[in-house]
Amino acid sequence: MEFISSEAFNALRLLVPGFVATWVLAGLTVDGTRRDLQRIIQALIFSVFIQLCVIPCKGVLIWFGLHLFGILPWSNNIELFISICVGCILGAVSAWSVDSDSLYKILRYFKLTKQTSRPSVWYAAFFNYPRYVVLHLVKQRGQRHLWGH
Repeated sequence: MEFISSEAFNALRLLVPGFVATWVLAGLTVDGTRRDLQRIIQALIFSVFIQLCVIPCKGVLIWFGLHLFGILPWSNNIELFISICVGCILGAVSAWSVDSDSLYKILRYFKLTKQTSRPSVWYAAFFNYPRYVVLHLVKQRGQRHLWGH
């Protein structure tokens, strides 16, 4: 039973930074179409990239601690903290990329896609060309409203 709990804790320790990155991305961008399964898959992908970023961070911090000065020895708690920090940064950079449409600009330049990072065509049109929309509601004679007035 102890093996299962330690393995579950290790898996959770590896996955939490990806969920933090997904949470930051979802909080900073406008996208109401994503479902729970899509967010879980996105968190798993973020987890892989975060773990790949933590490896060089670990090497740099250990080198820094050995050659200049060390504050704390490297441990699983430090690694979790660094992973969560990298997750926050990766989520913020991803949110900036989505909001600025920078990745899709590059892909459109090379004619790889015609898509935009905006959640809908209307959102993209109003974001790129800010305008006001005025609705003129006209009540016609003899027309009954849904609420009965």
